[in-house]
Amino acid sequence: MVILSFNGPVTDRTMTVYKSLFDGKHRNPNGCPIRGTFFISHQWNNYDQTQWLHNQGHEIALNTITHEPLANKTKEQWRHEMIGLKQSLEIFGHIDQKSIKGIRAPQLLIGDEQFQMMEEESFLYDNSMLVNEGPLWPQTLDHSLAWSCYGQNCPRRPHKGVWIFPIHLLQTKNVIWHNTTKEISESTDSRSNVTQFLRSNFHRNYNTNRAPFILSTDTGFLSYLPYNDVIIGINNWLTEILSKDDVYVVTAKQAINWMQTPVDLHNITKFTPWQCESHREDSVQPCETLSICSYPSSSASSMYSFRVCGSCPQSYPW
Repeated sequence: MVILSFNGPVTDRTMTVYKSLFDGKHRNPNGCPIRGTFFISHQWNNYDQTQWLHNQGHEIALNTITHEPLANKTKEQWRHEMIGLKQSLEIFGHIDQKSIKGIRAPQLLIGDEQFQMMEEESFLYDNSMLVNEGPLWPQTLDHSLAWSCYGQNCPRRPHKGVWIFPIHLLQTKNVIWHNTTKEISESTDSRSNVTQFLRSNFHRNYNTNRAPFILSTDTGFLSYLPYNDVIIGINNWLTEILSKDDVYVVTAKQAINWMQTPVDLHNITKFTPWQCESHREDSVQPCETLSICSYPSSSASSMYSFRVCGSCPQSYPW
């Protein structure tokens, strides 16, 4: 299993990239288009475009409202950020809150209060914890972690039903580990190097225990080379791995669905959560009324601007 994940607001700039990756040309062995997981942050996010991604079958998950670190914050502060963003996605993007199951902590800084909040609010998984061992399969926090927690406020007590989907550190040709793809730009200076970087890291999982390979990307990485070379490099890699009959590009939630109810390769085409139309249960129609909302920021020379489905709120939601 391969998970393509994206961090931050959905904007006109990022949508151009997303549509080039998810235009239907890449399909899983069961014939269904590949899907991504989008960890949304509120500032600058266009909710109409977020709704479009959701309606196309991509997973919408949470980063945060303010993108401020929460590692040492209280459970209620975690709740305010995450539930507040859930509500914003429903109000401004008409995305059912019940479909939002995942969290990526802002700046990947986790905290035990986060997991207590997740348990109480019935979140399914977190995708923030960095690991430099493995490859490792996701696990629940019903029991203690099976790996070392890497330089963070690690969970100290069990949190029943909450899954940890670890982020493996990535390795370049210089044998240097990086915790986000943005940091590898100096080592991948061409589209062929991007493809090779992805190939070698993917094969660490594929050739060993087949733990899910998750690629965490952001705008900085996707756009750092000219002529769309990063996107071309990723597309070439996707074409390569999807030529295998045992590789599926799925969302994080779909990967956990499979781990909860494993199905062998011979029957995987019948696995309901991976079917082409499985996302249609909570689909909504595109925005009938689109509004562009602008508000003064703390800086007199700039404005907060974003798009919503429906009417603009009276004040900037923060």
